[in-house]
This record gives sequence, structure tokens and C-alpha cells, in this order.
Amino acid sequence: MKIGKGAIIGLVGGLLGLVGVFLPWLTVSASVGPISVSASVSGISMGGGTLDLGTGTAIPVGASEFSIYVYGILAFSVLGLIVVMLGKRSTAMLALVFGLLTTILAIVAVVRMSQLASALQALIPVVPGMTVSIGAGIGLYLCVIGGIILLLGGVLAMGDAKKAMMAPAPMPMAPPMPPPQ
Repeated sequence: MKIGKGAIIGLVGGLLGLVGVFLPWLTVSASVGPISVSASVSGISMGGGTLDLGTGTAIPVGASEFSIYVYGILAFSVLGLIVVMLGKRSTAMLALVFGLLTTILAIVAVVRMSQLASALQALIPVVPGMTVSIGAGIGLYLCVIGGIILLLGGVLAMGDAKKAMMAPAPMPMAPPMPPPQ
């Protein structure tokens, strides 16, 4: 079985979405004079519903909401990379749908993470000379890119499957001739 361009691209997109869940989704860095501290929280740890930046205090961040984003992106990425490799038109359509769902969930998670970062920024007391930066991490953006690439892989895999259906069937081989006598 020949693996087409769509399957390869879909596989890469699904893997990017999968890896993005384990990378930082929220990064916090603070500095006062020469001292600077930074911490990050991965998506899979945010799926538990609490935010722990290493201080020992866990902040609830909406367990069900971020669990939906984390585990939805994880599930759709894995399912998408599996079905895109099957090489059929119907499974390529499923890969397209899974890529779209991964992209939508990741974009909504980026927006919600930005809102969470703004809320956390407002909770930090103002100290003269201290700068604090809170924002969405690289993992979220990798999930968005992975979902878009998975979607594109599904579209290309549909074209590959259509070409495979239209290709003429190979001619059957004739039986071997008996040896001359």
C-alpha cells in the first residue's frame, strides 16, 4: 500500500496536536531587579482543573472547561492521525472533520487562556519595579497549527483516495505456459 501526501501531512498534523497537549499552555514570568522567575503549566496538567505554578497553592481554573479542551484536542488529534492513514475516502473525510474540531478547540482554548492570563494578571499585587508577564504557551499554538495541518491532510487524502479509485486496475497475469516438449 502506498502512503499518499495527504496521509503524511495528516500524520504530521495529528502528531503536532498530540505533542502540543504536553507542552506549556500557560507561561508566567516575573522579574524584580536582577531576579527573575518563570513557570509554565502544560495542557495535560491543566486538564485536571487546577493551576499550580510551583508555589504549592493550586488555583482552580474551571476543571470541566479546560478538560474538554485538553482531552478533546488529544482525542481528535489521535483519531485524526489514525484515520488519515487508512487511505479511504470516508476515513479521509473523518480526518478532515477531526482536524477541524482540533483547530476549533485549540482556538477557543487560546482565547480562554488569554482571558485567564488577564484575570491572573489582575490578581497580582503591584510592586514597584516588578514586571510580570502571563500568556498562552507554545503548546496551544502548536495545537492550532497541528489541527490546521491535520485538516489539510484530510483534504489531500480525499484527493489521493479519489485518484486511487479512478486508477485502472492492473491486468491479471496469464498463467505460465507449460514447458516445451
